[in-house]
Amino acid sequence: MKVVFIQPKSFFTWEAINVGYISAYLKKHIDVEVEFYSEFFDSMKTIVDGCKDADIIGFSVTSPQYTRALRLAKKVKTPDNWIVFGGFHPTNMQSIVESEYIDAIVVGEGERAMLEICQGNRQQIVHCDFIADLDTIPFVDREVIKQERNMDKCEKKFGNRVATLLMGRGCPFNCKFCASRSVWGREIRLRRPQSIVTEFKKVVRDYRVDFMGFSDDEIGVDRWHLKEFCRLMKGNETPWGCNMVAGYINEEVVRNLKEAGCTEVWMGVESGDPAILKDMRKPNNIDQIKKGFRLAKGLKRRAYCILGMPMEDYDTIKRTEVLLDEIKPDIVGFTIVAPYPGSWFYDDKYKDIDWTNVDEYTNDLTMTAFLSNEQLKAEQSRLTDKYSETLTFRNKE
Repeated sequence: MKVVFIQPKSFFTWEAINVGYISAYLKKHIDVEVEFYSEFFDSMKTIVDGCKDADIIGFSVTSPQYTRALRLAKKVKTPDNWIVFGGFHPTNMQSIVESEYIDAIVVGEGERAMLEICQGNRQQIVHCDFIADLDTIPFVDREVIKQERNMDKCEKKFGNRVATLLMGRGCPFNCKFCASRSVWGREIRLRRPQSIVTEFKKVVRDYRVDFMGFSDDEIGVDRWHLKEFCRLMKGNETPWGCNMVAGYINEEVVRNLKEAGCTEVWMGVESGDPAILKDMRKPNNIDQIKKGFRLAKGLKRRAYCILGMPMEDYDTIKRTEVLLDEIKPDIVGFTIVAPYPGSWFYDDKYKDIDWTNVDEYTNDLTMTAFLSNEQLKAEQSRLTDKYSETLTFRNKE
């Protein structure tokens, strides 16, 4: 059996580690040939030719990727293959399975579902239970996802070789702008610290990694797990970074991170207005944000800020600006609420739109009770100009 996975192009991407997990899981359980193509690197002809003898073709699809994914599916669909869409968009827009070019969709986590499909499940919607023990999934199949291409591209663009890892899946929080829970759930499932350390060292060795980024929504909610991971990583010389909740940072956490080689922490500030933070259901208040950034000095501290909550106005944005001037992040990024399927902001009025140009960094859809879309973009532009020296690369593109 031959399975081909395709990554449609969108705004930006790192390596397709979730495809790499599925590939590794399939190879563990069945005799299968797996290939992977990415529109970021491969031509349309290369992709189409690679699919000609495939039995199953899987597309990993976020909302901005959906239109391109469907275009590709149209080109590779034959009576002899089975087209499967998985990821955030299919999980939250299950009606897409009615397309003549899509045979089935995977809802939620992909490993067990894709294994069932390879074993003959021909239901249109395949939804399996979460894998409770993530250590039963082999390490990411980085050979099949052609990790080296991403490394070379990153090195050319940023000057260093960056790879990513996952400690676990699931986020216990319920932020309105986020759709993560729709795929991974709200219960945290963590890999054993030793397993993470082993994969970290393997990837660094195999791919000459200069910096490792953890793709988890956040780490450190389970304090023992982070402490044990840092203990095992003590003396590590390869720098790494991760998302963290400011309210979970204390002196001991920062000390452990530094001893383990962590050089960056990325925190969701989002807003400097207490009412906005409460409305978006952030697990932080203003005092916790200030304390988290103060304690994390010595690490490169990134602040994520998001504009466009329903009650956003010029005053609430000004409060965000005042907060940033006080905490002085080393890197800062400004996004605009995107009403993606799976987030609290999705509405059926968006059901038939083309999501290709809807990005967290810009879109033509979001407005507030007080600010038009144009006014939000103007404020974003003003802020990116003001903080240009510490701006995240995505705001510079």
